[in-house]
Amino acid sequence: MPDDINALAVVTANIGIAHSLNLKVVAEGIETEEQRECLSTLGCQFGQGYLFSKPVPAVKAAELLKAERAWLCVSSAEHYVAGSAGVLF
Repeated sequence: MPDDINALAVVTANIGIAHSLNLKVVAEGIETEEQRECLSTLGCQFGQGYLFSKPVPAVKAAELLKAERAWLCVSSAEHYVAGSAGVLF
């Protein structure tokens, strides 16, 4: 995404629309640190993807989040949570 100017334009617009509606933004499918950093710079507050964890059942994701603070990375006001689809942020 950071190298694709069209994808970057779409992502930037979507984040802007969400913020103008006072919504939180969740990025799915984050696979690289470069993507995470780009999304954070654009104002994306939450994310999930293989960068943080392979998909796990919801019960396992909840256990990981409770047991291991390392699964919750906090950078300023941005939060990136490991897990699979269905994990509540």
